[in-house]
Amino acid sequence: TGLESFHLGPHLSGLHGPEAGVFFSDEVHPALAVDVQTRLALASARMEEVVGEPLGPVPDVYMVGNRVSLDLLSQATLVKLGWAGGYYRSFGFKPGIYMLADNLRAGLESLVVHEYVHHVVEEVSSGESVPRWLNEGLAEFYEYELGLERPRPNAFKLQQFRSADNAQSAAVSEALFPLASLESSWDWNNRSDPDEISLQYDQAYMTIRFMDERFGASSPLDALREIADGADLPEALQSATGLTYEDFESRFVD
Repeated sequence: TGLESFHLGPHLSGLHGPEAGVFFSDEVHPALAVDVQTRLALASARMEEVVGEPLGPVPDVYMVGNRVSLDLLSQATLVKLGWAGGYYRSFGFKPGIYMLADNLRAGLESLVVHEYVHHVVEEVSSGESVPRWLNEGLAEFYEYELGLERPRPNAFKLQQFRSADNAQSAAVSEALFPLASLESSWDWNNRSDPDEISLQYDQAYMTIRFMDERFGASSPLDALREIADGADLPEALQSATGLTYEDFESRFVD
C-alpha cells in the first residue's frame, strides 16, 4: 500500500526505502523491489570499505520486465540505449539506475551492482570524464568480486571465468583492442558485433584485475582520484602504477 505511481515511458510504481527508492513497471513483481533494496544496501556498505571513505546516497532504481518497456524508459530519459540491459544516469529528471529485470537472480544482482559501481566511479572521480575501459572495468570487476561474497558464488564464478578466458584467448591470438580504442563512450556504444561487445567488457575487466593484482587494490581508484584532480589518463595511470600508458598496456598484454 501507499505506492508512489507515475509514468516514465511505462507506468511505474514504488516506494522510497531506507537506502533508495525502487520503482517497477506493472510486469515486475513488487517483491523484487525488496530484494533490490537489500542488495543495494550490501553493495553500498562493501564499496564504502573498498573506497575507504563515505559514499553519497544510493541512487534510485527503476526496473522494467521486458525490452519494450526498457526502450520506452530509455526514450523517456533521453538515453540512447542500444544493446545494453541497463544504464546509470546521474543527471536530469529522476537520475538513477535503470535496468531490465527479467534475469535469473545472479544475473539480476550482477546488473544492480554493475550499475551501482558506475555511480561510485562518478563520485570518486568527482564527475570528471572517465575513460570507458576504466569505468566499465571497475563495474565488471566489482560485479564479480561482490558476487563471490554471496551465498551461491559459483553462479558468479561462471561468468568471471568466461570473461577471463575470452580476454586470454584474444591476447593469445593478438586480437585484443588497443586500450586507446576503448576510451571513447561513443566507440564503445556503437560496436555492434556480439563478439566485440563481449570482448570490450572482458578486456576492461581483466585490465582492472591486472591493476588490482600487480599494483594493489587501490590503484584503479587512485587513477580515478588523479582524474578528479585534473590529470589526463596517461598521467593518472603513471601516478597509480608508476608506468607509462604504453608500458602499462604492454605488461597487461603479456
